[in-house]
Amino acid sequence: MKASLLVIENQLPFFCGPKDGGKYDLGGACPVCGTGARRVDPIKLPLARLKDRVSITLKHEVVLPPRLVPAIKAVAPQCVREIRDEKTGTPTPFFELIPEITLPPWGAATTGWCSSEMDPPCPTCKRDGFFNIPKMPLKLAYNKKNPPFFVAATYEYFGKSRLQTDFKKSLFAVQFLIVGESVENALIGERGINFVPVIFAEP
Repeated sequence: MKASLLVIENQLPFFCGPKDGGKYDLGGACPVCGTGARRVDPIKLPLARLKDRVSITLKHEVVLPPRLVPAIKAVAPQCVREIRDEKTGTPTPFFELIPEITLPPWGAATTGWCSSEMDPPCPTCKRDGFFNIPKMPLKLAYNKKNPPFFVAATYEYFGKSRLQTDFKKSLFAVQFLIVGESVENALIGERGINFVPVIFAEP
């Protein structure tokens, strides 16, 4: 099965997270830093400022324009979630692309990432604290066979997580999305999108 890392250049200047009142499932999250916290309710964005193109927020939520939603729903209905208007709270025609599974840790052959001495990974979970290397593409390689999926997320989280007693002040590192061939076909040709092939172990 073919799969690719989804790279989106079109960035929206909006920051979603606990501070906007989002609800999170912490069942699989690190008890120290919060990495792995999973948002379970729709993100809220200003409808009037959304464009007719695939975009990402500052926290890497992938926003799908209305014209692409039917094609994604047709192949992976479990991988889309409505986006609500920031002002009214009502559903919009835009949807978020969400993963159905998390992949295992990547293999040693993965390139294009680094860690930071200033912001090292959490010593408990070791899942955050990953960063991109400027001007070098992230190329994912796995030592295991490719499991069946339409949209998956990396096990590793980019950026730093900080779980706070006042939950709304918490910050969570982000996963990157990998798409299967059918989802890639639905998105291919869109401006500002690149697909970086992912290597899996031979079946």
